[in-house]
Amino acid sequence: MEEKLNLPLLVRDPKTARISVNFDLQLTRLLKECKYFTIQKKGISDVANDLFAQTETYRVQTANLTLVQNMYNEMLEKMLDVEKPLLKNDINAINKVLDKGLTKLVWRSPNDDKNGFIAEAHELVTAAHKTLFQMKANMDAIIAILNKWIASPLMTRASTTKTYNLAAYMEEHTKYLEARQKDVTDTGKEIHSYLKASNEVLKISKGAHAWKMYVEFINGILVAGVCIAFSVSSSQVQHPSHHPAPTHGAP
Repeated sequence: MEEKLNLPLLVRDPKTARISVNFDLQLTRLLKECKYFTIQKKGISDVANDLFAQTETYRVQTANLTLVQNMYNEMLEKMLDVEKPLLKNDINAINKVLDKGLTKLVWRSPNDDKNGFIAEAHELVTAAHKTLFQMKANMDAIIAILNKWIASPLMTRASTTKTYNLAAYMEEHTKYLEARQKDVTDTGKEIHSYLKASNEVLKISKGAHAWKMYVEFINGILVAGVCIAFSVSSSQVQHPSHHPAPTHGAP
């Protein structure tokens, strides 16, 4: 049991960089046995009794470390390559703190030291996790706008039998085209606001290389969405009965 209490609080997978709470299962089983013997009023060793006295402390510590583990690993799993430079400083700061739990602190370390580490790690990971997923929510909102463009053709054809020249088509469809143009303009402002919100949550200079690369990435999504929208519109003009579903999604 002594060696189990000398294990570090966390371990990291060398291949994936994911972290895991390192509370040994034998300790968990021993705590359960101690609880059972205590309920049955059976004697247990002083060492086991001292361990059992820390049951609630270990429970809270492992639960909070599991929250850190889950948020950190989710960031590693879902962070896009273009997002990594934007959160590089945050991740570096987190890894510096996590190093304490990976190499220095063990389960028998003073509770003040462990709790201080857990609180610091939780604060940093929570903040970075919130930033990343706010960015992703903004990106999803932009993609939802593009999918609305795709679902509602920029151009349409009222009659399936009538042959149009350009002047006749424009005369008949002017109101529709004006409405679609206004919609695209308004939603374009929405897209800009989502991008601005991501910049603000990151607290990064708009002149930073990492931010410029991110904007270029979003622009690529926009260009792809507009191309699909025009393709759908062209199909609608040529084949009015065809209504393809939105197909643009997150990378």
